[in-house]
Amino acid sequence: MIEKITLLLLLFFSFELVAQNQMIDSLRVLYQASKDSSEKIDLKCEISQRYTEIGEFELAEKLANEALDQASKTQYDKGVGLAYYSLARLNQYLGDLNKAIIHHQEAFHIFKSKELFEELAWTSLNMGITFLGQKDKKKAIEYDKKALDYFIK
Repeated sequence: MIEKITLLLLLFFSFELVAQNQMIDSLRVLYQASKDSSEKIDLKCEISQRYTEIGEFELAEKLANEALDQASKTQYDKGVGLAYYSLARLNQYLGDLNKAIIHHQEAFHIFKSKELFEELAWTSLNMGITFLGQKDKKKAIEYDKKALDYFIK
């Protein structure tokens, strides 16, 4: 029975990996086709997050930092926020929760100043998860409530 469960889990995760790789390939095609610098930054952040999800941490960090640099140079605030969000998610996966919180807070302030409610919602939700990982239930609940409010908006 254990062997069957293990086999099923391996099959599930290999299908998930194939799907993620296909998503990355599709995002890369969109990136190459795009002529808009803001869209390219957004796509680079999205690709970074997908690489984080499959454990390609060095590549994910490289792309997020490139996006942060490009967004900062062009003063594309949403892109700066998305790059910080990507770095925060990376640090969540790596277990560096203090660094994740710092990056989430940087993203949060940018998204709040621009009234980007969907981005605020996801950032708040992930901050809640990160605070829960730090065993700070009070702050986790606080950010989960914020996430709900932003999702509703």
